[in-house]
Amino acid sequence: MYRNNFFKSLTVLAVIVLFFSQFNVAEAAKISFGGHLDDNYWEVDPLYCKDGISITAQHTWLSDNPPPALDASPDFWLELGVSSIPVTATVGIDPSARIGAGDGTSLVNGGNPFTVYFFFKTTQTPETPITIEIWRWDHGNQTTIETGEGDDDTLSDDIILDTGVVQDCTINQTAALSSIAANDGWVLESGEKTNKGGTKNSTASTFSIGDNANNKQYLGILHFDTSLPAGAVVTSATLNIKKMGQAGNINLFTKFGGLFIDTKKPGFGTPTLSIGDFQAAGIQNIAKFNNTPVNGWYNATIGSAYINTTGATQFRLRFKLDDNNNFLANYIKFYSGSAIAARRPQLNIQYYVP
Repeated sequence: MYRNNFFKSLTVLAVIVLFFSQFNVAEAAKISFGGHLDDNYWEVDPLYCKDGISITAQHTWLSDNPPPALDASPDFWLELGVSSIPVTATVGIDPSARIGAGDGTSLVNGGNPFTVYFFFKTTQTPETPITIEIWRWDHGNQTTIETGEGDDDTLSDDIILDTGVVQDCTINQTAALSSIAANDGWVLESGEKTNKGGTKNSTASTFSIGDNANNKQYLGILHFDTSLPAGAVVTSATLNIKKMGQAGNINLFTKFGGLFIDTKKPGFGTPTLSIGDFQAAGIQNIAKFNNTPVNGWYNATIGSAYINTTGATQFRLRFKLDDNNNFLANYIKFYSGSAIAARRPQLNIQYYVP
C-alpha cells in the first residue's frame, strides 16, 4: 500500500443498510475499506442473487493527502478472493476476479461507482448462506492481512469478510424470442450438388431439413430480432426447435452427421427469406443441436459473440451431410414461426446491463 515510513492502520467497517436496487431486493451489506493519510479508500456494496453476485464499488483517495503520481500500469484494485458458493471466475487467481483496476491519478473509472458481476456455477435457492472475502491490492501487492481492528502500525486490514444470504433476485435477465414468421422457412437446393437455392417457402407452419427424393438438400432459416437494451452483455443463449414429423424411417441426426448451425448478423441477405440464403456466406458450424430431444424439443447452445444485440440475427440450420444419395425423401419437419406460439422456434438469451 502507498505509505511514507510507517504502515498506516486500516479500519474495517461493516454497515447493514436497507436499499432498493434495480432487482427490487432490499437487504445487503455496504462495506468500506477505510484509510489513513495517503491510503486509498473503497466503498463496496455486494448483492447476492440466485444466479450470482453483483458488486458495486467506488475508489477514492482521502482528502488529507494527495494521490501518488500517475503509475505506468493499473495496479490498484479489489478482488473477489473467496466465495463459499463457487463462481465461474477463479477467485484469488484469475484476473477476471478483479473488481476494477486503475492507478492513483485516474482512480478507478474516474472515481465513479461501477458494478461487476460474478456468476454462480449453479443457481442457488433464496436464503442460502454465503460468505465472501474481498481483497484490496495496492501497487500490485497485497500486504499482510490483519483481521482484527486496532492501530499497531505493523499490519493492515486488506481483506473484508462479508456474510449474507442469497436474495430472491437475478442478475441475468432473459429475452425469450420467437422466430419471425415472415422471414423464416426452408430453402431447397436447385439440384443435387449445385449448392445453390432453387425454391423456398416462408409461409408454411413447418420447415424441413434433410433431402428430398431427388437428393436435393433442404436448409432451414430462422430469423430473430435480438435487439437488447443499450450496453447489454450477453452471457448465454439457447436455440430450441420442436419436431413436427419426419419423412423416411432413419435417424437423420446420426445418419446425416448431426444438425449444425450457421449464422450471420443481421442476416444472410435481405431480412425476408431468399433463395440466395442457401449459399450466402456466413459463419459456419457455430453450434450443434443435441441428438436426443426433450418432449420433442431439440436445443443448441449459441455463443454470446454470435448474438447481434443491436438488430437481427439469422441462423441457417443444416445437417452435416447434404444428402445420402438413396433417392428417397429423408427430412425432418420442425415448427416454424408461422406455427402456434407454443411451438415456434425459441431463442432464449441471458444478459445483464452493467
